[in-house]
Amino acid sequence: MLLLTLLSLFFCWMIISTIKSPTPFTQYDLFAVLLFLGLALLCAKLPYERWSFSRFLTKNAIVIAENPNATVHCNTAFDSIFDNDLRAGHANPRTGEIVFQHSWCKALKDHLASPKNPNQQELFSIHLFTHEAMHARGERNEKKTDCQAIQRDYRTAKLLGIPADIAKENAMNFYQTYYPRHPYFSPKCVPGSDWDEGLHDSTWNS
Repeated sequence: MLLLTLLSLFFCWMIISTIKSPTPFTQYDLFAVLLFLGLALLCAKLPYERWSFSRFLTKNAIVIAENPNATVHCNTAFDSIFDNDLRAGHANPRTGEIVFQHSWCKALKDHLASPKNPNQQELFSIHLFTHEAMHARGERNEKKTDCQAIQRDYRTAKLLGIPADIAKENAMNFYQTYYPRHPYFSPKCVPGSDWDEGLHDSTWNS
């Protein structure tokens, strides 16, 4: 991704150099400028899309985490080389920084583009986003964090643009089908328990 950004900047520099050349501007120069412009835009497309999606996730993580300092970063394959924590996602409760591995950001993006009948990874991606947002909210206990996320999966899905009926169906599907088999499962995570926060739009109450 960094290489693509540098290439885009290089082609922009080539455009400026061609236009500012002291020699008369020719039809060949026009063709070169258009070619460099096309290459610059092409190279900038993926970095821009990644930046834009991370910004979108950050805006919504702030709401879900109730933390104005929450930020979301989607790792590239290159970023992962220098990431000491290779879990699907991780968050710092102190700083509010959330990081997702490349494949999980892609799964979430694919899920938002086509939310009906998600595959297992896409379904998990919404819950992963909510789970890490709960860490950014300040919770450190993994099982309690996951229960807080369970109760907000429906809210998160709607906030990210998924229609309410599909968001509800997917959130309940995760809670009833996948959550009982998850390492962070807790029998305390049920309606009416001490961990039930009584949210008006909780996954199991809405």
